[in-house]
Amino acid sequence: MSARTKLLLPFAALMVAVLTVMHFVIFDVLKQRLIADKLQSERQALRMVALAVTPDLLTHDFAKLHDTLTEVWADRLWWRSLTLRRPDGRLLYPLTEAAAPSTIPRFSIPLMAGTRELGTLSIATDITASIAESLNILVNMEVMVIVLLLLGTALVVHLQARWLLTPLAGLMRAAKALAAGQAGIRLPRAGGEVGQLVEAFASMAQAIDTRETALRHSESRLAAVIDNSGEAVITLGVDGTIQSCNKAAVSIFGYDQAELLGACLNVLIPHHDCVPTPDEGTETVGRKADGSQIALWLILTEINTSDGPLFVATISDITSRKQAEAELRESESRFRDLAGSASDWFWETDGEHRLTFVSERIGAVLGVKPSAVLGFSYMDLGLADCDEAIRRPHLEQLEAHLPFRDVVFPVGPLGGKDGRYIRISGIPMFDHHGGFLGYRGVGADITREVMAERREQQARQQLADAIEGISDSIAVYDSQDRLVLHNNECKRVFSAIDNLLSQGMTFTDIISNPQTVAMFVIEGVSREEWVEERLRIHRIADGAPSVMHLHGNRWLLSREYRTADGGVVAVRTDITLLKEREEALDRLQRRYQLILDSAGDGIIGLDTTGRVSFANRAAAELVGLKGEALIGADYRTVMAADDDPIHRSYTAGLAQKVDDAAFKHADGHHIQVEYLVAPILEQDQVMGAVVVFRDVTLRRLYERTLAEQQQILERQVAERTAELAASRQRLQAITENLFEGVLVVDRNGMTTFANSSAHAALDCGAIEGLPLDQVLRLDGREFSHSALPTVIREGYPLRQDDAWFVTGTGRKLNVAFACSPLRQQGKCVGAVISFRDIRQLKDAQQEALQASRLASVGQLAAGIAHEINTPIQYVGDNLRFVRDSVADMAQVLDLARGLLSAAPDFTSAWDSADIDYLKDELPSALQQSLDGVAQVARIVLSMKEFSHPGNTSKAMTDINRALDSTLTVSRNTWKHVATVETDFAPDLPLVNCHAGEINQVFLNLIINAAHAIEASGKPLPGTIRVSTSHQDGFVRISVKDSGTGISPAILEKIFDPFFTTKSVGKGTGQGLAICLDVVKIKHGGKLEVNGNQGDGAEFVVTLPIDTSAEAGPA
Repeated sequence: MSARTKLLLPFAALMVAVLTVMHFVIFDVLKQRLIADKLQSERQALRMVALAVTPDLLTHDFAKLHDTLTEVWADRLWWRSLTLRRPDGRLLYPLTEAAAPSTIPRFSIPLMAGTRELGTLSIATDITASIAESLNILVNMEVMVIVLLLLGTALVVHLQARWLLTPLAGLMRAAKALAAGQAGIRLPRAGGEVGQLVEAFASMAQAIDTRETALRHSESRLAAVIDNSGEAVITLGVDGTIQSCNKAAVSIFGYDQAELLGACLNVLIPHHDCVPTPDEGTETVGRKADGSQIALWLILTEINTSDGPLFVATISDITSRKQAEAELRESESRFRDLAGSASDWFWETDGEHRLTFVSERIGAVLGVKPSAVLGFSYMDLGLADCDEAIRRPHLEQLEAHLPFRDVVFPVGPLGGKDGRYIRISGIPMFDHHGGFLGYRGVGADITREVMAERREQQARQQLADAIEGISDSIAVYDSQDRLVLHNNECKRVFSAIDNLLSQGMTFTDIISNPQTVAMFVIEGVSREEWVEERLRIHRIADGAPSVMHLHGNRWLLSREYRTADGGVVAVRTDITLLKEREEALDRLQRRYQLILDSAGDGIIGLDTTGRVSFANRAAAELVGLKGEALIGADYRTVMAADDDPIHRSYTAGLAQKVDDAAFKHADGHHIQVEYLVAPILEQDQVMGAVVVFRDVTLRRLYERTLAEQQQILERQVAERTAELAASRQRLQAITENLFEGVLVVDRNGMTTFANSSAHAALDCGAIEGLPLDQVLRLDGREFSHSALPTVIREGYPLRQDDAWFVTGTGRKLNVAFACSPLRQQGKCVGAVISFRDIRQLKDAQQEALQASRLASVGQLAAGIAHEINTPIQYVGDNLRFVRDSVADMAQVLDLARGLLSAAPDFTSAWDSADIDYLKDELPSALQQSLDGVAQVARIVLSMKEFSHPGNTSKAMTDINRALDSTLTVSRNTWKHVATVETDFAPDLPLVNCHAGEINQVFLNLIINAAHAIEASGKPLPGTIRVSTSHQDGFVRISVKDSGTGISPAILEKIFDPFFTTKSVGKGTGQGLAICLDVVKIKHGGKLEVNGNQGDGAEFVVTLPIDTSAEAGPA
């Protein structure tokens, strides 16, 4: 089986499966869907007719009833009968009942007025006849799809064979040539994945050629390296004969290369057979051409090759190394003699830092034989126990193989006679390859030096500790006025000049430095004068205290003393805290006086004799005296009050509050006061008393007035409470009779009121006092996570025309509700929720939308058939023309075969067939046929996109494409009356919506525009302009016509159900009402109408890009 056949089989199987599914499943489902939709549409139409004739039947307007039913029946030719009967069975319409076949479906609906039955409306409808045209369209579409699929399959198989098989055959030929070692291989051209395969094959061929070249170069370099090596490299056969050798072998043994080739290894190395040596090699003796012997290092290895085993000998001349080893042994002997006579000892360690050699001197230091410490490291001898600051840096030097010097550590128990301090220094040793061998160095006993230094450090530390224990700043200068010692407190106090406080600096250098001068606050003198004064005090050093003010509000008390050796000890005490306390006390006194003077009550202080010791401003004003007149006066002469409480306070230490007393004013009248008297105690001793008093004359008046106002207020509250109770009863009676349910909740979500309609709708008992979550949940959410708390918190009302309540029993209610804030005294204290069940309204709207949609599709069917029929007709004419022309050309071609013998007959046939005309017309006819087929395909595709049943859930939809499809399927409606201009925004984002319902809105608006232009009486064609744009998260669709516009009188009711300006049979009055429901309720958008009468109308649809919330703009 060929590759082409293998490629064709899967496509053929797929084709058969697709065609089978299309014919037996998809088209059958579409047919059943058309029948089901049509039945549903007929039922809805019957309901609408019932609604239309019910008012006439109630008013017994039978003439209007007959006219209405006649008009309805005339518009629906597929209805075989339409009857209206009374409840008793008598026929109201028609006057005589028409017979209808029993196989035709019949539908009936009762006409009701409340619970009263008015009659029964029935129809018999021929469903098959109503959808015959749609079924024919489906059959034609099926045939076209089959033809397109067959052509596509043939094209795909042909292209796969051309793009895949031909390049693969070329690759196969190239692979065979590459395997044969041929150069200059030509590879086929290809694109896509096959092209990548060809590129990979070319890269592989190039890599193989590059590696062969590199291998040849590598072999050349290896031969050159071996030939120029300093070691002899000899290859031997199994019998030990020499097969090859390099220049070094000729140089070491003194033979010519020709003499060595074919000779036996025993000639060069008499005492070694052709046996492999260890990996590191072995030492042996060789014989040169002159008969002399040389020391050699031999490495002999065996290599297994395809021709058998092969031996490779690497030989080095080690004569020079042997001589160096002898000289080294002699040098070591001299070194050991030197080490034994030195005062320090010499030592060596191995790579693990273990002692391998020590001189005899170590025995005298440590009291042990030198052999006793061999094998130990200095860490083992005591270095591991010393300070971390010494041990760790030394370990880092050992790990880095660096030289070290003067490493001091103790050996043996410290304080005992065997305890020692030793100092070692060492340098690393390396072999000629750079490998680390160990350390070599010297050691010394420094116990005496260490002990002396420690005693000196201890003395210094004791002195420093003593100075550091002093809280004052201490600085010691010697007889040359140089700084020799200062404590940490001195560093802290003078931290700004810490760089100057170093040993050896003179006091003059320190105090004269601008950095030092900048630390002090200098007032009244120049800086030079201040420095001279400080130097004078320092030179006198008589211990006299002086106060120094530093920046940062710091204060020092300085005292300087002369020492016996002529030095100076400077002691400086930080008195900043003392200064701060003095200033704080002064501020506190001023603050208390300010507080006392700012107090509204009078405050008077008394001493133990009853005389005024202080008084604030309010006290002086209340008694009518100045403050200085009060101080020192007897309180009895000033206040003339009952003196018993006050006297007991400053004598016995008792406190008392007096609520009603009279003090004398300086002008002679008395003032009503209340006062509090309390003793002043210091260490449990009474030192006086404080009297705090205030004028209460006005307060007494206010209290009397307040009591009268309270009585009036209580009377008004009682009257208002009675009014509110009556108003509440009226309000409750109103809410109980409302059709809508009403709930009242507080800020915490607790139900405080529910009317009877709310109880009935929610199917629950008493709900007052229950949390709202136990009664209902908006969209299934808890109260705290819903939009209701926002209404209470922000005070803005909320309205939703399509929402869900989940009741406490779990039942879901589809409702329209409003939530308004409940305010008391300007504060929002809760919310009022009113709602109604909209399930029946939603069902009716959905049925109306479906009926309108099917009606639109039915109206468009004839137009689409006409649109398709025109290109099909000229496609058929062109194909018949091509058929006849091909027959004529066939006759001409037959005659062309005998052209030489029958030239006159050929010329006659050429002229008869009019070949020149056929050459010009045949391409044009074929092109027209192709254009017609493309137009049919475009119309069918647009019809498919428009009428495709939508999902129950929303999907991202291209609005521009939806408008284009709607214009295509409605073309037969508007093409005779208007031209369409489109202005679609190219960057219009996708919109989350119900595509089928939005298509229905666009169709209604476009058909209304065409009808408005047709009925306007203006010259045709008119103009329909459709445009799209987007801004701030919304998409705007405009449909504007050049018709008569809309009268202001009907503008407000243009969206009302069953309102229409068209003649009978032209419209049902439901189109714009359905459009408004789809746009506003289901998608949260807006549908607006603009334009003046006579200037045309513009309908604007505004949709949110993301309509998941289904809450439109206000």
